[in-house]
Amino acid sequence: MKITNSRELRCAYELLEIYKELVPQTAEAEERLHDHVCNLKRDIRKYNRQPSGDPRVLRSDFDSALVLLPLPEFLTGMEAATEYFLSEEYRVCRPSMYDCTGQVFTNWFKIILRHGRFWAYHSMSMDV
Repeated sequence: MKITNSRELRCAYELLEIYKELVPQTAEAEERLHDHVCNLKRDIRKYNRQPSGDPRVLRSDFDSALVLLPLPEFLTGMEAATEYFLSEEYRVCRPSMYDCTGQVFTNWFKIILRHGRFWAYHSMSMDV
């Protein structure tokens, strides 16, 4: 079974539980399923260990969010990554004479090096 997304991963875990609960625990049944279960567990580990290049929402609520987002791979140093973030991702709350403008703005950010690539923790809030 080749696992390509989170839905297939969930199905693989459910299949392992079904094998554990419903298949009779005899030596013959265990022998028949051993290779299949080993391959299924191997595919689960392979999927879980692959590095993700997608932004991840780590925490969110009504008016704020914390996002872990990958920065482009061509960035070579921390200074370049910070400059890129400030020019492309940083959000400023522009003053307004009205309350509750709905603007999304950056609270704070932190650039890190992870798996040989720069990532940014980006905390944002909304003016509500």
